[in-house]
Formats: sequence, structure tokens, C-alpha cells
Amino acid sequence: MHLHPTSDKLKEGDFLRIVLYTTDFEIIIRDNTAYHLTVDLDQSTLTVPCTRSKHFMNKSEHRHQLIRALVTKKKIHTQAELQALLADNDIQVTQATLSRDIKSMNLSKVREEDNSYYVVNTGSTSKWEKRLETYMEDALVLMRPIQNQVLLKTLPGLAQSFGSIIDSLNFPDAIATLCGDDVCLVICEDTDAAHSCFEELKKYTPPFFFGE
Repeated sequence: MHLHPTSDKLKEGDFLRIVLYTTDFEIIIRDNTAYHLTVDLDQSTLTVPCTRSKHFMNKSEHRHQLIRALVTKKKIHTQAELQALLADNDIQVTQATLSRDIKSMNLSKVREEDNSYYVVNTGSTSKWEKRLETYMEDALVLMRPIQNQVLLKTLPGLAQSFGSIIDSLNFPDAIATLCGDDVCLVICEDTDAAHSCFEELKKYTPPFFFGE
């Protein structure tokens, strides 16, 4: 028996059920006779031809859509909090991948009283952000939070340039920068602010800089 194909759009999680009729409602006039159909499942097969929609989203696109929705609806303060919310929606993602997502989606943090949270930045990447990415890729040797500071170890003679760029970007958790020849210290309010600032700066580092 061959069934007539049709065109239906199915999404993930949909179920297919088969309903068998003894006639075609649109063509044949059916009487009131009661029919009983029996299907031998061992001798039956069902082939469902499927084509991938041009609007089908890959895993990355689906994850970005969910991140955008979460950031829009909730005030998400940390990357770990965002990672947990994704896990609640059955999406497992590493910190390294999430950092790249945040960077590629141009998410930024805004300060509200004593907290900061992620927002979708609709503006284009500024020249200072592009410059920081370039310096991070070419001249950053080490970066880590220390108490209420973020330490950046650079190639000789470039620490002042890092400080100038970071000052221009006005990171919400950065109070000031103090730079020598190859060391730049980003001064923050406290340890939590330093870790938050570190996570922000981390977005501008090249992939796998921290070996993740």
C-alpha cells in the first residue's frame, strides 16, 4: 500500500500517528458499512521522506536564539548563571564556547546600582573593542584576577596601550588602570568586581588563550 505524500512542517519533539481509512473522502462516496482493519506490523514498513527546511537552525543558531531570549527576559549577572539557564533548557555548553557566543553576539554588561547584567548590544563593535581584540591576540602574555585587581602581563612596552584602551571602553567594574612597562593592573572595587571584570576582558582574548 502506498500513501499519498503531503507537505507538513514538523519540529523537534513532534509525533507521527497513522489513521487508516477505507476510502478517499474527497473522491469516493462511502456508505455506512462498519469496517474493521487489521495491520500486521511485522510485515509492514513506513517510510517518511523528509527534507531539511532552509530555515532550519543549526545548534549554534538555536543556542544563540535562546541566549538572546534569556538575556532579554532576565537580568543575568554572570556567565555561570547563563550557563546554568542554558542547561535548564537542555543545552550543555562549555565556558569557552559560551565566552565565544557572548563575544560573537556582541553582548555587553550594564551596571545597575551594585550589580551588572548582560544586555544585547544593538550597536556595532567599536574601534576600541576591535583594538583591544588585536592587542589581546598580539601582545597579551598572561591575564588573571588577583584580589581586587586584574593583572595583564604584556609584551615589553605595551602595557600603557592596554591601559589606555581599557580606560576608553569604560568597563563597569573597572575603576582605574595602573600600568608599567609590561604589566597593567585594572583596579576594581572588590574581589567580586575583579572577577566580573576579568570575565569581561576574557571575551576579547583569542580562542583557547586559557587552554579551555
